[in-house]
Amino acid sequence: MEIERQFLVKDIPPLPAVFENIRQGYVALDPEIRIRAIGDTQYLLTVKRGSGLVREEWETSISRREFENLSKRLEPGTRLIVKRRYRLPLPDGHIAELHVHDGHLSNFAYVEVEFPSAEEAAIFSPPEWFGREVTEDARFSYGTFAKADGMEQVQKILEESDMTPSELSIPFERCNKQGKIFAIANRLGYDLEGYAERYMTSDLATSGKDDDYAYYQIASPSYSLDLIEDEELLMEKPTDGKYSNGEAYWVGFFYKYLGLALSLRGKALFEKLPFAKMHEFYQSYGGLPKETAGKNLLKLLREENE
Repeated sequence: MEIERQFLVKDIPPLPAVFENIRQGYVALDPEIRIRAIGDTQYLLTVKRGSGLVREEWETSISRREFENLSKRLEPGTRLIVKRRYRLPLPDGHIAELHVHDGHLSNFAYVEVEFPSAEEAAIFSPPEWFGREVTEDARFSYGTFAKADGMEQVQKILEESDMTPSELSIPFERCNKQGKIFAIANRLGYDLEGYAERYMTSDLATSGKDDDYAYYQIASPSYSLDLIEDEELLMEKPTDGKYSNGEAYWVGFFYKYLGLALSLRGKALFEKLPFAKMHEFYQSYGGLPKETAGKNLLKLLREENE
Protein backbone atom coordinates (compact mmCIF):
# COMPACT_ATOMS: atom_id res chain seq x y z
CA MET A 1 0.00 0.00 0.00
CA GLU A 2 1.31 3.45 -0.95
CA ILE A 3 0.02 6.59 0.80
CA GLU A 4 1.46 9.86 -0.47
CA ARG A 5 0.52 13.44 -1.27
CA GLN A 6 1.91 15.24 -4.32
CA PHE A 7 2.44 18.96 -4.88
CA LEU A 8 3.72 21.32 -7.51
CA VAL A 9 6.74 23.41 -6.51
CA LYS A 10 6.41 27.11 -5.81
CA ASP A 11 10.07 27.75 -4.98
CA ILE A 12 12.87 25.20 -5.26
CA PRO A 13 14.76 25.21 -1.94
CA PRO A 14 18.55 24.88 -1.58
CA LEU A 15 19.40 21.40 -2.76
CA PRO A 16 21.92 18.94 -1.31
CA ALA A 17 24.83 17.67 -3.36
CA VAL A 18 23.57 14.10 -2.98
CA PHE A 19 20.70 12.89 -5.17
CA GLU A 20 19.59 9.80 -7.08
CA ASN A 21 19.60 9.54 -10.88
CA ILE A 22 16.46 7.72 -11.96
CA ARG A 23 15.26 6.32 -15.27
CA GLN A 24 11.80 4.83 -15.46
CA GLY A 25 9.36 3.68 -18.10
CA TYR A 26 5.97 2.02 -18.42
CA VAL A 27 5.55 -1.41 -19.94
CA ALA A 28 1.78 -1.04 -19.50
CA LEU A 29 -0.52 1.71 -18.25
CA ASP A 30 -3.61 -0.28 -17.14
CA PRO A 31 -2.65 -1.74 -14.77
CA GLU A 32 0.42 0.44 -14.36
CA ILE A 33 3.57 -1.66 -14.77
CA ARG A 34 6.71 0.40 -14.25
CA ILE A 35 10.40 -0.35 -14.62
CA ARG A 36 12.92 1.83 -12.81
CA ALA A 37 16.70 2.15 -12.63
CA ILE A 38 18.17 3.98 -9.62
CA GLY A 39 21.71 4.86 -10.55
CA ASP A 40 23.55 1.90 -12.04
CA THR A 41 22.99 -0.55 -9.22
CA GLN A 42 19.28 -0.94 -8.45
CA TYR A 43 16.60 -2.08 -10.90
CA LEU A 44 12.92 -2.50 -9.97
CA LEU A 45 9.65 -3.62 -11.49
CA THR A 46 6.51 -2.15 -9.88
CA VAL A 47 2.80 -2.82 -10.41
CA LYS A 48 0.33 -0.17 -9.19
CA ARG A 49 -3.45 0.02 -9.09
CA GLY A 50 -5.74 2.91 -8.23
CA SER A 51 -5.19 6.66 -8.06
CA GLY A 52 -5.21 9.50 -5.56
CA LEU A 53 -3.95 9.37 -1.98
CA VAL A 54 -3.98 5.59 -1.41
CA ARG A 55 -2.80 3.12 -4.07
CA GLU A 56 -2.04 -0.58 -4.16
CA GLU A 57 1.61 -1.31 -4.98
CA TRP A 58 3.68 -4.45 -5.56
CA GLU A 59 7.44 -4.23 -6.25
CA THR A 60 10.30 -6.62 -6.96
CA SER A 61 13.95 -6.37 -7.97
CA ILE A 62 15.02 -7.22 -11.51
CA SER A 63 18.41 -7.48 -13.21
CA ARG A 64 20.03 -4.78 -15.29
CA ARG A 65 19.62 -6.97 -18.35
CA GLU A 66 15.90 -7.37 -17.68
CA PHE A 67 15.56 -3.61 -17.25
CA GLU A 68 17.33 -2.90 -20.55
CA ASN A 69 15.20 -5.50 -22.37
CA LEU A 70 11.95 -4.14 -20.96
CA SER A 71 12.99 -0.54 -21.71
CA LYS A 72 12.83 -1.51 -25.41
CA ARG A 73 9.25 -2.73 -24.96
CA LEU A 74 7.53 0.25 -23.38
CA GLU A 75 3.87 1.08 -23.87
CA PRO A 76 3.60 2.43 -27.46
CA GLY A 77 3.85 6.20 -27.63
CA THR A 78 5.69 6.55 -24.30
CA ARG A 79 9.28 7.43 -23.46
CA LEU A 80 11.69 6.76 -20.62
CA ILE A 81 11.44 9.41 -17.93
CA VAL A 82 14.76 10.77 -16.68
CA LYS A 83 14.96 12.65 -13.39
CA ARG A 84 16.90 13.41 -10.22
CA ARG A 85 15.37 12.66 -6.84
CA TYR A 86 16.38 14.73 -3.81
CA ARG A 87 15.40 13.70 -0.28
CA LEU A 88 14.76 16.79 1.84
CA PRO A 89 14.00 16.50 5.59
CA LEU A 90 11.06 18.67 6.70
CA PRO A 91 10.75 20.37 10.12
CA ASP A 92 7.92 18.03 11.14
CA GLY A 93 10.08 14.94 10.60
CA HIS A 94 8.68 13.90 7.22
CA ILE A 95 10.86 13.50 4.14
CA ALA A 96 10.01 15.45 1.00
CA GLU A 97 11.10 13.79 -2.25
CA LEU A 98 11.76 16.46 -4.85
CA HIS A 99 11.79 15.21 -8.45
CA VAL A 100 13.55 17.38 -11.07
CA HIS A 101 13.29 16.09 -14.64
CA ASP A 102 15.51 16.00 -17.69
CA GLY A 103 14.75 14.58 -21.14
CA HIS A 104 11.38 15.38 -22.68
CA LEU A 105 10.13 16.74 -19.31
CA SER A 106 13.24 18.89 -18.87
CA ASN A 107 13.18 21.15 -15.78
CA PHE A 108 9.71 20.14 -14.59
CA ALA A 109 9.69 19.66 -10.81
CA TYR A 110 7.23 18.33 -8.28
CA VAL A 111 7.43 17.10 -4.69
CA GLU A 112 5.79 14.24 -2.83
CA VAL A 113 5.60 13.10 0.79
CA GLU A 114 4.85 9.52 1.86
CA PHE A 115 2.93 8.69 5.04
CA PRO A 116 2.37 5.59 7.20
CA SER A 117 -1.40 6.21 7.35
CA ALA A 118 -4.17 8.19 5.67
CA GLU A 119 -4.85 9.90 9.02
CA GLU A 120 -1.29 11.25 9.21
CA ALA A 121 -1.48 12.34 5.58
CA ALA A 122 -4.66 14.28 6.31
CA ILE A 123 -3.11 16.44 9.04
CA PHE A 124 0.13 17.15 7.13
CA SER A 125 0.80 20.87 6.71
CA PRO A 126 2.98 21.54 3.63
CA PRO A 127 5.86 24.03 3.92
CA GLU A 128 5.82 27.38 2.16
CA TRP A 129 7.87 26.24 -0.83
CA PHE A 130 5.26 23.64 -1.81
CA GLY A 131 2.81 24.72 -4.51
CA ARG A 132 -0.71 23.56 -5.34
CA GLU A 133 -1.59 20.00 -4.35
CA VAL A 134 -2.21 17.61 -7.26
CA THR A 135 -2.74 14.34 -5.38
CA GLU A 136 -6.34 13.96 -6.59
CA ASP A 137 -5.76 15.47 -10.04
CA ALA A 138 -6.29 12.52 -12.40
CA ARG A 139 -4.19 14.25 -15.07
CA PHE A 140 -1.13 14.24 -12.79
CA SER A 141 0.14 10.84 -13.75
CA TYR A 142 3.42 9.53 -15.11
CA GLY A 143 1.35 7.42 -17.46
CA THR A 144 0.33 10.73 -19.05
CA PHE A 145 3.68 12.47 -18.69
CA ALA A 146 5.57 9.53 -20.22
CA LYS A 147 3.86 10.18 -23.54
CA ALA A 148 5.65 12.20 -26.22
CA ASP A 149 3.45 15.25 -25.50
CA GLY A 150 3.92 14.89 -21.74
CA MET A 151 5.41 18.36 -21.31
CA GLU A 152 2.32 19.90 -22.95
CA GLN A 153 0.19 18.23 -20.29
CA VAL A 154 2.54 19.50 -17.58
CA GLN A 155 2.22 23.04 -18.88
CA LYS A 156 -1.59 22.86 -18.78
CA ILE A 157 -1.46 21.87 -15.13
CA LEU A 158 1.11 24.56 -14.29
CA GLU A 159 -0.93 27.25 -16.01
CA GLU A 160 -3.86 26.51 -13.69
CA SER A 161 -1.75 26.97 -10.57
CA ASP A 162 -0.68 30.12 -8.78
CA MET A 163 2.87 29.54 -10.02
CA THR A 164 4.73 31.35 -12.75
CA PRO A 165 5.95 28.38 -14.81
CA SER A 166 8.51 30.15 -16.99
CA GLU A 167 11.49 29.38 -14.74
CA LEU A 168 10.54 25.70 -14.70
CA SER A 169 10.21 25.42 -18.47
CA ILE A 170 13.53 26.65 -19.86
CA PRO A 171 14.48 24.15 -22.62
CA PHE A 172 17.63 22.75 -21.04
CA GLU A 173 18.56 20.80 -24.18
CA ARG A 174 19.17 24.05 -26.07
CA CYS A 175 21.22 25.37 -23.16
CA ASN A 176 23.12 22.10 -23.04
CA LYS A 177 24.05 22.29 -26.73
CA GLN A 178 25.42 25.81 -26.40
CA GLY A 179 27.36 24.77 -23.31
CA LYS A 180 28.92 21.90 -25.26
CA ILE A 181 29.86 24.25 -28.13
CA PHE A 182 31.72 26.51 -25.69
CA ALA A 183 33.41 23.48 -24.10
CA ILE A 184 34.52 22.09 -27.48
CA ALA A 185 36.01 25.45 -28.48
CA ASN A 186 37.89 25.59 -25.19
CA ARG A 187 39.07 21.98 -25.46
CA LEU A 188 40.49 22.70 -28.91
CA GLY A 189 42.54 25.52 -27.39
CA TYR A 190 40.67 28.56 -28.69
CA ASP A 191 40.64 31.79 -26.68
CA LEU A 192 37.42 31.38 -24.67
CA GLU A 193 37.01 35.05 -23.75
CA GLY A 194 37.39 36.16 -27.34
CA TYR A 195 35.18 33.36 -28.61
CA ALA A 196 32.40 34.21 -26.17
CA GLU A 197 32.42 37.84 -27.30
CA ARG A 198 32.47 37.00 -31.01
CA TYR A 199 29.77 34.37 -30.71
CA MET A 200 27.40 36.35 -28.49
CA THR A 201 27.72 39.55 -30.52
CA SER A 202 27.66 37.92 -33.97
CA ASP A 203 24.83 38.10 -36.48
CA LEU A 204 23.88 34.59 -35.40
CA ALA A 205 22.78 35.91 -32.02
CA THR A 206 20.82 38.93 -33.29
CA SER A 207 17.34 39.27 -34.72
CA GLY A 208 18.58 39.26 -38.30
CA LYS A 209 19.71 35.62 -38.13
CA ASP A 210 17.22 33.97 -35.77
CA ASP A 211 16.58 31.04 -38.10
CA ASP A 212 20.31 30.36 -38.50
CA TYR A 213 20.86 30.70 -34.78
CA ALA A 214 18.06 28.26 -34.00
CA TYR A 215 19.58 25.83 -36.49
CA TYR A 216 22.90 26.01 -34.67
CA GLN A 217 21.12 25.00 -31.48
CA ILE A 218 19.41 22.00 -33.09
CA ALA A 219 22.54 20.69 -34.80
CA SER A 220 25.05 18.59 -32.89
CA PRO A 221 27.67 20.61 -30.97
CA SER A 222 30.58 19.38 -33.11
CA TYR A 223 28.77 20.25 -36.36
CA SER A 224 27.78 23.61 -34.92
CA LEU A 225 31.44 24.32 -34.20
CA ASP A 226 32.32 23.62 -37.84
CA LEU A 227 29.71 26.19 -38.89
CA ILE A 228 31.06 28.67 -36.34
CA GLU A 229 34.56 28.24 -37.75
CA ASP A 230 33.16 29.06 -41.19
CA GLU A 231 31.72 32.27 -39.73
CA GLU A 232 35.22 33.12 -38.40
CA LEU A 233 33.98 33.44 -34.83
CA LEU A 234 36.97 31.65 -33.32
CA MET A 235 40.02 33.53 -32.11
CA GLU A 236 43.65 32.48 -32.28
CA LYS A 237 44.62 29.56 -30.06
CA PRO A 238 46.42 30.63 -26.85
CA THR A 239 48.70 28.28 -24.98
CA ASP A 240 47.90 28.91 -21.31
CA GLY A 241 44.73 26.80 -20.91
CA LYS A 242 43.26 29.49 -18.67
CA TYR A 243 39.81 27.96 -18.26
CA SER A 244 38.60 24.41 -17.69
CA ASN A 245 36.14 22.76 -20.05
CA GLY A 246 33.65 22.72 -17.16
CA GLU A 247 33.89 26.51 -16.82
CA ALA A 248 33.46 26.92 -20.57
CA TYR A 249 30.40 24.65 -20.58
CA TRP A 250 28.81 26.48 -17.64
CA VAL A 251 29.27 29.92 -19.22
CA GLY A 252 27.85 28.77 -22.56
CA PHE A 253 24.94 26.99 -20.87
CA PHE A 254 23.91 30.00 -18.80
CA TYR A 255 24.31 32.52 -21.60
CA LYS A 256 21.59 30.55 -23.37
CA TYR A 257 19.56 30.00 -20.19
CA LEU A 258 19.53 33.69 -19.25
CA GLY A 259 18.88 34.78 -22.83
CA LEU A 260 15.77 32.59 -22.95
CA ALA A 261 14.57 33.48 -19.46
CA LEU A 262 15.05 37.24 -19.94
CA SER A 263 14.07 37.31 -23.66
CA LEU A 264 17.38 38.94 -24.60
CA ARG A 265 19.28 38.43 -27.87
CA GLY A 266 22.92 37.43 -27.72
CA LYS A 267 24.40 40.89 -28.27
CA ALA A 268 22.12 42.59 -25.75
CA LEU A 269 22.82 39.87 -23.20
CA PHE A 270 26.60 40.09 -23.68
CA GLU A 271 26.51 43.88 -23.24
CA LYS A 272 24.71 43.32 -19.95
CA LEU A 273 26.83 40.33 -18.93
CA PRO A 274 30.32 40.33 -20.47
CA PHE A 275 32.44 37.23 -20.08
CA ALA A 276 34.18 38.45 -16.92
CA LYS A 277 30.81 38.90 -15.20
CA MET A 278 29.61 35.45 -16.26
CA HIS A 279 32.82 33.94 -14.94
CA GLU A 280 32.22 35.67 -11.59
CA PHE A 281 28.80 34.03 -11.55
CA TYR A 282 30.47 30.68 -12.21
CA GLN A 283 32.75 31.16 -9.21
CA SER A 284 29.71 31.84 -7.02
CA TYR A 285 27.17 29.37 -8.43
CA GLY A 286 29.16 26.83 -10.44
CA GLY A 287 28.88 24.19 -7.75
CA LEU A 288 25.07 24.33 -7.56
CA PRO A 289 22.55 22.24 -9.52
CA LYS A 290 21.53 24.02 -12.73
CA GLU A 291 17.97 24.69 -11.51
CA THR A 292 19.19 26.34 -8.31
CA ALA A 293 21.95 28.29 -10.06
CA GLY A 294 19.52 29.54 -12.71
CA LYS A 295 16.99 30.64 -10.14
CA ASN A 296 19.65 32.48 -8.11
CA LEU A 297 20.99 34.21 -11.21
CA LEU A 298 17.54 35.37 -12.30
CA LYS A 299 16.74 36.65 -8.82
CA LEU A 300 20.03 38.55 -8.66
CA LEU A 301 19.60 40.14 -12.09
CA ARG A 302 16.02 41.15 -11.42
CA GLU A 303 16.99 42.73 -8.10
CA GLU A 304 19.71 44.72 -9.87
CA ASN A 305 17.13 46.06 -12.34
CA GLU A 306 14.70 47.21 -9.64
